[in-house]
Amino acid sequence: RAQSIFEVDRPRMAAAQLEHRAILAALAKGDPEAAVKAAGRHRDDTLKSWADIVRRSETVLPGS
Repeated sequence: RAQSIFEVDRPRMAAAQLEHRAILAALAKGDPEAAVKAAGRHRDDTLKSWADIVRRSETVLPGS
């Protein structure tokens, strides 16, 4: 069953909102380099969260 990352990792929502704000702030300032860095951090943090979710699910359901 597909789930939103926010259903599985509730604190991630607040972090993602801050990351989105950082991306938008950089764009509003006309700073593409800062926007790219902020977007990269957002991507990396989101992927880390998903990796943690997968790792936890593997310990809950060993051998699945």
